[in-house]
Amino acid sequence: MAGCTAFLADGSRSASAVAEALRWRGKAHVEARDPTSAIPDLDRAISLDPRDQTAISYRAAAHQLRGDLESAAADFKTALLIDRDDLFSWLGLFDICRLQKRNDLAIEAIDEAIRVHPGNGAFYSMRGGVYWDLGELGRALDDFDKASAQSDLIADDLLTLRGTLLSMIGRPASGLALCEEVIARWPDQAAGYFARGVVRLHQKRAGDAVPDFERAMAIGSPFAQTPASPLFGRGVAKRMLGDVVGGDADIANAISMDPQVGDRMKRSGVSP
Repeated sequence: MAGCTAFLADGSRSASAVAEALRWRGKAHVEARDPTSAIPDLDRAISLDPRDQTAISYRAAAHQLRGDLESAAADFKTALLIDRDDLFSWLGLFDICRLQKRNDLAIEAIDEAIRVHPGNGAFYSMRGGVYWDLGELGRALDDFDKASAQSDLIADDLLTLRGTLLSMIGRPASGLALCEEVIARWPDQAAGYFARGVVRLHQKRAGDAVPDFERAMAIGSPFAQTPASPLFGRGVAKRMLGDVVGGDADIANAISMDPQVGDRMKRSGVSP
């Protein structure tokens, strides 16, 4: 960034050279999560070269960092008119559509990302998550299977998502077997125990679910700020076992930690 600034201080540079330096300094500001500094640089770069697709897509990212999703979407779409294979812009549009809960448009965007880069299993996993939210569980499972086929994506969270989905579509024994596989491979990770607890709730095996949720809480997750999900699950299990007071207390504590936990657990087929 300092090199770009020194370069721009030299008034003898050509317009194209100035545009390029502004683009890269603006990009560096975006990567540093400083949209306030990025946007003026990218505005100037685009004014010098209106077809600078990279500058336009990074200005979109800067708008997104500021929370201006409409301006971000407009810039991503402009960048794609210049280069339809711009993966960065398709993924940016996907993120915006997900934030706006426009899942039909999110599917269109991630479909294009898959067209550009069909070998990236993460994109199938992302699309699977959208299908799950839409209630299209079979299509979600198909996408998670495709993601799992990418060797670099074999991880406990992906396998447990598949296990939960198998249970939700009426194949709980298969789902449970996948959770057992995850626990055998990663016994010190919470995901397998949590997912097994969820599947056991689907099977009405609340007594077996409680220790799974407690094990998940004891281990914790690097991706979770609180133990809200397994605590909520334990609350549901306690209620199924007749301990309504204890179950309600767990559920209330989980919601106080994370107000969205109820919706998230309902998505996995678990509710009081």
